[in-house]
Amino acid sequence: MNSIETITQEIIAWMAKTLLLETSEIDPGQTFMAYGLDSMEAVQLADHLQHTFGVEVPTELAYEYPIIQELAAHVAQQATQEPSGG
Repeated sequence: MNSIETITQEIIAWMAKTLLLETSEIDPGQTFMAYGLDSMEAVQLADHLQHTFGVEVPTELAYEYPIIQELAAHVAQQATQEPSGG
């Protein structure tokens, strides 16, 4: 099961690598815009999260979920929803 904390840490690690920051410099209560995440990077983050956690993540995530913790909570919620059999 993917907790909000696990997902938050994955987002922070991805941001640190992509934006050339230390993980300790990234506050999960801060917005993506505060770190200068551009639209191309936001799409890359959405793709990374989709592949890592197997959930649908909107490519406009920085606008729909502008705070790191909000996005992590959304991904955690999506991850706990079992797909319908069929």
